[in-house]
Amino acid sequence: MSQRSCAIWLGAVFLFLGNQLFEKFGQRVGFLASYADDFLFFPVTLPFCVMVLKKKFNLKTKLSFTQCVIVFSVFGALFECVFPLLNSNYVFDPYDFIAYFAGILFYYQFIRS
Repeated sequence: MSQRSCAIWLGAVFLFLGNQLFEKFGQRVGFLASYADDFLFFPVTLPFCVMVLKKKFNLKTKLSFTQCVIVFSVFGALFECVFPLLNSNYVFDPYDFIAYFAGILFYYQFIRS
């Protein structure tokens, strides 16, 4: 990961942690509180997943856009369709798909390199 990508990733991590702290102490910042976690999920977690895959399977490639869309589709379906059926703590929100996809695009454009 380049220095620029690493700095952007660290920014995403700090935004995610900051949002979690706000939520923990009952502070909700409207739109941000509703969709920040969904937007930041892929930019924060995918670099770890890619690192593990590269170490375990000695891969030298980056995720393609098609692979990113597949990851988005699988996790979007799990989080928004399957989990709400299994646990009442999860709620289907179609706007979450937009936040997830925006996060995938952010990861692909700014962190993937």
